[in-house]
Amino acid sequence: METAIIEKQGITMPLKKQANYGVLPADGFIGKKILLQVVPYDYSTLFRKWKKGEFPAPTKLSTQKNVWKVKDIRDWMESFNKP
Repeated sequence: METAIIEKQGITMPLKKQANYGVLPADGFIGKKILLQVVPYDYSTLFRKWKKGEFPAPTKLSTQKNVWKVKDIRDWMESFNKP
């Protein structure tokens, strides 16, 4: 397992989680279960980062269901690969 990290904009992302597109569909929306397989954070941390503007905002489908645009997640992940 790779333990190197990437740091950008005050965010540390483990290399093993970098650009894990294997579980992402080509486009559309994903729910919490798939999102948590892709990003190196738990849901509470994601919520805090979203509130601070450090993570893409979800789309609310109902009072208890949030989904994220795959494009937004891919763009966020790619931002770690840019110099």
